[in-house]
Amino acid sequence: MSSDNTSSEAEAVYDACARVPEGMVITYADLAVLVGRPTTHARTVSTILGHRLNEGTALDPLPWWRMVRSGGSLLDADQITGPRAQWVGRALDRLADEGVPLLGEGAHRRVDMRCAKRMPIPDGIARHVPAARVRVTRANVRSAEPCWRHETVQYTCRDCTG
Repeated sequence: MSSDNTSSEAEAVYDACARVPEGMVITYADLAVLVGRPTTHARTVSTILGHRLNEGTALDPLPWWRMVRSGGSLLDADQITGPRAQWVGRALDRLADEGVPLLGEGAHRRVDMRCAKRMPIPDGIARHVPAARVRVTRANVRSAEPCWRHETVQYTCRDCTG
């Protein structure tokens, strides 16, 4: 996401986050698609949500606990320590209260993405499909040709090109 429209893009992310209904989850990649960005912007979306005003207070109006990673976790297992374990536990408890199926025990629980209700992407919003990468093979590389004047194999001869 560009840095020149950061506040409007952040507002779009907040609005999309606020629309996730109770009992459903959405991945950061799907949230990026909802705001018109490719799925590769999932990390940017999570950063925007992590730096919102009133984060972690009673004044926070966003249902942040409904945003999960594609595997259903909220953080990597090695990141769930100290204060983070408390908010991960609180988020997972809220999800369980809303009826979202969870796997595992304690703070290392995660959403069962096979059974959970995921917020659908509305019709008309196309998922971003990355362009195909072109593999460079020997067939794509121009072969070296001998210089007509010097009879050495090279692509171009600086003496012969003017």
